[in-house]
Amino acid sequence: MSRPKQLKHILTKWNLKKNVSPADMEVMLAIKRQRSAEEKPTQFTYCGHRVPEQKLERAAKRIKLQINTPNGAGETYIFLFQC
Repeated sequence: MSRPKQLKHILTKWNLKKNVSPADMEVMLAIKRQRSAEEKPTQFTYCGHRVPEQKLERAAKRIKLQINTPNGAGETYIFLFQC
């Protein structure tokens, strides 16, 4: 049986994250708004998991978004599926 500390270490090693960071969520929302203006469907994955539309909607209510996205923000785990 694995111990909790071992599991946490493995999850960290595999770079699995449960929550989307606020900075990454702002980037996703900015991309979503831009694509909505162009009337294009948008779906995101974060760390290999699809981000539900409801999660984006809740974050939009919580975060007051500035449309300026950070340039050169570093490594990101956000992927956009273009339909």
